[in-house]
Amino acid sequence: MTVQNVGKARMVQAKVDNPVGQAMRQLILVTYGPVPVLRDTLQGVSNIEGAAIYGSWASRRSGVAGHVPNDIDVLVVGSPSRQKLYEAIDDAEQKLGYEVNVKRLSHEAWNSQDGFVQTVRSRPMEVLFGQLEVNDVDAEA
Repeated sequence: MTVQNVGKARMVQAKVDNPVGQAMRQLILVTYGPVPVLRDTLQGVSNIEGAAIYGSWASRRSGVAGHVPNDIDVLVVGSPSRQKLYEAIDDAEQKLGYEVNVKRLSHEAWNSQDGFVQTVRSRPMEVLFGQLEVNDVDAEA
C-alpha cells in the first residue's frame, strides 16, 4: 500500500501488482474512495450548487444488498460549464478507475416533480456537498 496526505485527506492506495492488492483496492474504492475524490474534484468546478452519488453505489453504501457496482452515478445540481464538469469527471475516473456517469440538472429541475428526480429522491443518495433538499415554495407549485 501507498499512503499520501493531500490536504486534510489521507489517500491510501493498494498496490495492484498482486491479487491481494487488487482485491484490497476494489474494497477500498467501493466503500470509501468515490466520496472524497468526487467531493474534492467537483468542489473545484464553478456554479455547482450541490452534488451527490446515487444509484447502485449509493445503495450498496447504505446497506442495500446487490452486486458490486461497475460505475458511479453522480448528480450535479447547478449550471457549471459542461467542459469544466466533464474535465473534472475525467479526472475523477482516472483516480478511481471507475466510469463516472454524471447527470446535470438545473436548480429548477431538481425542485420539480419530474419522474427521474422523484426516483432519485426516493432512493439512497450520498450527498457530496450542497443542500439537495426540496425548496418548499417550488414544491407547492
